Amino acid sequence: MSWKEYLIIMGTVTVLFFSTITVSAEIDPTGDLWHWKQSDGAYSWEQYTDSKPDVDITNIDYSISGNDVTLTMTVAGTIRSDELYYYYIHLVSDDEEGYYMAMYSNGTGIVGGYGEFSGFYSMIDDPVSGNTFSATFTLNDPTATFYVRGYAQQLNSLGDESNVEWWGDWAPDSYFYNYSGYEEPEEEPEEEPEEGGDKDTLDKDNGGGETGSPGFEIFALIIGITILIFVYKRKK
Repeated sequence: MSWKEYLIIMGTVTVLFFSTITVSAEIDPTGDLWHWKQSDGAYSWEQYTDSKPDVDITNIDYSISGNDVTLTMTVAGTIRSDELYYYYIHLVSDDEEGYYMAMYSNGTGIVGGYGEFSGFYSMIDDPVSGNTFSATFTLNDPTATFYVRGYAQQLNSLGDESNVEWWGDWAPDSYFYNYSGYEEPEEEPEEEPEEGGDKDTLDKDNGGGETGSPGFEIFALIIGITILIFVYKRKK
């Protein structure tokens, strides 16, 4: 191999390497769901100890190739095509001045821009495969730095505001506390072992049932439902 051929090959490899940037942001544990409910006009959160695998996130990530980005969410069960199930992925700029939101519900996937990315809107083709929801779209600035977050939720019903409750999983877990205003528990200090005894670590107590109201994402849900209705009417 000549030195010219070597340079061409190395140049091609370098271009391919830098044209694709992959960031696997979060591997999310199972069984970390929360339940939100309304009772007598008050909202409350509680940890959900039963299983809802169709909204239990196991992984969320993104990859950038050229000007295109692909967001991916994986759940323990199956991505449900149902009006009571919603799946969201946010690609957030590091300065947090804006984010892209990909959403899937009831057979329709959409992506829109908010904040500094507002004005962008697109349908998502073939967004679901088994337990994975993905969205691919073009960035206005692929050199920007992002991080990814998301959540999945199951509602008990639509249209009955007096009996609203839903279950959700957030990735990463810290996103739930920012979203809900629920106080994140602190790690308890380790107990000093007794003479001749084994060292014992105290369990983390997550508490439950603190009163509060849903974060700004509930407005994104309302916007998403409105967009879905608009798309449905246009299809008809």
